Amino acid sequence: MTVLQKRYEELKKQNFPDGERIKFVADLGASDEIEYHYKLICKDRDEGTNLNLSGSFYKHDKEGLEFLFTVLDNEKDENLKVFTAYLMAETL
Repeated sequence: MTVLQKRYEELKKQNFPDGERIKFVADLGASDEIEYHYKLICKDRDEGTNLNLSGSFYKHDKEGLEFLFTVLDNEKDENLKVFTAYLMAETL
């Protein structure tokens, strides 16, 4: 388990206090953990927790967009493809 994964679990136990959540979102965007970030964004969407985890995805820059293109190329679920395309647009 990575440091960010541990922090997420700790924040979850604390019900994601705003200040800590905002710092976590910033750190997530500044990290190299693009796939983990994407998975958390999808989880947030699916669970309706509205943690605004996508707010820092743009920080992954070109690597983040390349990752999203790969997801888009390989995804079968139409809803997830639309969501991924939306995240790409938001990232630009």
